[in-house]
Amino acid sequence: MSVLGLAALSANHPIDDLPRLWGVTKEQTHRIRAYFHNNHPTKYVRELYTEFGDVFEGEPREILESHCDNPEELGIPLYVH
Repeated sequence: MSVLGLAALSANHPIDDLPRLWGVTKEQTHRIRAYFHNNHPTKYVRELYTEFGDVFEGEPREILESHCDNPEELGIPLYVH
């Protein structure tokens, strides 16, 4: 799983419409969506790898490059999608 994939998943309606399937409340889904929506991708990628780095497998290089000039400076695993 990637942070960018998680961000995309948080925008999907099934999470918002059926929060109990995911073990969260509707209010929590709104806060999760707001976190991703209100922050720049490099900020949340950096924050989530700092806190939960062992959960994530890497980020798609080409997508991350569209958000920052040098994704290598984030110090996270990158892969080609």
